[in-house]
Amino acid sequence: MTIEERAQMMMGERFIEDQALEQLLEERETVNEEAKDAAKEFRTIDERCKELIARVAPDIPLGEKRRCGRFVISKRETEEKDVSFTRGGKVQLSIQLAKDSSE
Repeated sequence: MTIEERAQMMMGERFIEDQALEQLLEERETVNEEAKDAAKEFRTIDERCKELIARVAPDIPLGEKRRCGRFVISKRETEEKDVSFTRGGKVQLSIQLAKDSSE
């Protein structure tokens, strides 16, 4: 008999025993972490690009376009506005990492 020790987050916690699902969830988490890192890096590089554009081409008029290599750079102004919407009801499935018992 194999005794498996598991950290529980709450009393009476129930488990889904499916190796394929667990493996796919692990793959999902890896890709999610990579996506977060890539998004953070993109935001950093995007901000650097905008700062450099402001220095090398500060006089681009609103609505006009400039080329740099294969990229098109333009400026536009957006007006302030109130935004509201109604979201329809639905059943949402949530997937999160369980907190490690060592945390």
